[in-house]
Amino acid sequence: MEHSSEYGPTRDATGDRVGIVSYLNEGLWPIPGWRRENAYELMHNRCSGDYTLLDEDTSTSEPTYYTQASSGTATTYGFTSEYVYFTFRCN
Repeated sequence: MEHSSEYGPTRDATGDRVGIVSYLNEGLWPIPGWRRENAYELMHNRCSGDYTLLDEDTSTSEPTYYTQASSGTATTYGFTSEYVYFTFRCN
C-alpha cells in the first residue's frame, strides 16, 4: 500500500512496513476495550491483513490543570491521561 503522506509508515532495514498506533486507555468499561479493538483493526487495515506486534508501551501525559471559581472560592483540579502505544510490522 502506498502512502502519500511524508509522515506515513516507513520501511525498516528488511523492507517490512513498520508503524505505531496509539489509543487512549481510559473511560468506563468497556470503552478501553473498544479502543484497543479499534487499534487492532487499524493495524490490520494498514497492513492489508496480518501483522506482528513488536512492542506495547504505556505513557501518561503531563498533568493538565484548571481552576474553577465558585462563591468566592477557587479550586484547582489536575488530571492526566494514559495512552497505549503499539509498534507493529506488517507480515
